[in-house]
Amino acid sequence: MNHWNKISLYKYQQINEISERKGVPDLDKTLFCTCIAFDMTEYQLDNAGMEKVHKLLNQVSKIFSSPFVPVIKKRIGKYAINYDAGAMTFGQYIELSHYLSAPIVNAQKMLATVCHSHIDWLMKIFSKKKAVERRVRLHEKRAAYFLKQPITEVMGSLQLIRERKKELDNQYKGLFGLDISVHGESAQSDMFNKRYGWIYAASQVAEYERIKLEEAYGLPVRQAFHDLMFLKAKGKYEAEMAKKNAPSLNNNIPNNGR
Repeated sequence: MNHWNKISLYKYQQINEISERKGVPDLDKTLFCTCIAFDMTEYQLDNAGMEKVHKLLNQVSKIFSSPFVPVIKKRIGKYAINYDAGAMTFGQYIELSHYLSAPIVNAQKMLATVCHSHIDWLMKIFSKKKAVERRVRLHEKRAAYFLKQPITEVMGSLQLIRERKKELDNQYKGLFGLDISVHGESAQSDMFNKRYGWIYAASQVAEYERIKLEEAYGLPVRQAFHDLMFLKAKGKYEAEMAKKNAPSLNNNIPNNGR
């Protein structure tokens, strides 16, 4: 029996946050986790009586000491999960990249980004504005749904999603990272690039494709990557030509008649 099936993603996130707290005694962490696991307040646990508290602590210990066996499923509840990173849109890829900065905290949002259901085709019949609004609402609704699912199902799916994204990234290694010869040595650590790098990349794709920004987010991710590979190569070529054609400093120094 997999005892971890009793722990939802939402409870796991809370337990994980408590476990990472520094300066909190282990006993207090265990008591907090017990409250989370059994949907109890601290007051309820304090007044439950020693016999019941001892029983609850044993049950929590049994869960935490049991093997964690994540599973990978084509569907989590009513939603199918897309594990093919290459089949995502550019917008989905950017969202996923952002959420991966804190995978446990954003787990439900990652799944909401890559899942789909039989009603997704309805998006095509709405106007662009309504489609965007509906997509935001659906994303929030799906994220809330995944918070209630067993952590065993969620974690297995997240692991595979991350692996498939890494495989896609490895196919475009030359795309990632800013070229120092073009952007300078400080570009990689620049706060603008860290915060808005993907938005800037999407705007570059939109300009190159001669489409609106929201349409660029809807492009197949591989098409957007190919555009960016070309634009990166073009930028490097133009920078090299500019340096090559720049007048030498020595040629600009007057010889004072000598």
